[in-house]
Amino acid sequence: MREVVLPEGVTGRLWLTALPSPRWPVEVVCRRWQAAGVERVLCLVPWEELDAGSPAYAAAAREARLGCTWIHFPVDDFGVPEEEAVLGLARDTAAALRRGEGVLVHCHAGIGRTGMVATCILLALGLDPDEALRRVRAAGSDPEAVDQLELIHEVARMGARGRGRQ
Repeated sequence: MREVVLPEGVTGRLWLTALPSPRWPVEVVCRRWQAAGVERVLCLVPWEELDAGSPAYAAAAREARLGCTWIHFPVDDFGVPEEEAVLGLARDTAAALRRGEGVLVHCHAGIGRTGMVATCILLALGLDPDEALRRVRAAGSDPEAVDQLELIHEVARMGARGRGRQ
């Protein structure tokens, strides 16, 4: 788990990671997350990819056995979600971070989709796109596709930076 530096005054914590390895018992993964303070997991991996990449984790998620709030927001590899949907997710997650929650974001490799969504969350916390990208890249994730970068800039234009619903 790689932690993202959040804006001053935000009391929660934001981590980025990859899909849990099928070699790791899901119970061990969940205990590690809980010990770190993870209360909410944003999973960006579609079910088919989850089932193939980490079957025990997929089963635990389906059966609500992860010990935390699990939010499934599937995005195809190198893909982008709908702008309004990711803006809503970013705003909801920013509110959780402001309340002091620990949030973990993951896709399969923990790089592109994770970087895109984490950057949108930082926009919703008030950072500008360049600073948000810098912090996400410093934590080891990075939007991998031009479409993902374009989405980040569109979300910023739509008002993720504090305007509208909080």
